[in-house]
Amino acid sequence: MPTIASRDFRNDPDQGANLRLRDHWTMWNPILSAPFGRDLELAVFDEEGAHALVFPCTRVREGWKNAITGARVDIRPTHWRDWAPEQAQARFDKPLEGSP
Repeated sequence: MPTIASRDFRNDPDQGANLRLRDHWTMWNPILSAPFGRDLELAVFDEEGAHALVFPCTRVREGWKNAITGARVDIRPTHWRDWAPEQAQARFDKPLEGSP
């Protein structure tokens, strides 16, 4: 399976049902409540912890698609929230901001 780009939440004390990002403090929603046809930010858990995908996804009948490319994404997300394009662009424009 190809690697999916994501952000690491291992140092975030609010992991789990209340996943949060340090750059914006919007609460995450359970994946079963994810709406269809909207650009969403998804969180996934793996053996290394919780991660948020760095690209928006759209829920479709068949599962999930990359909202930018339309490609099917083979993931099993646990949480979602609305994609915030202005905040996402800021993360990409200054990827090392706040780093030591």
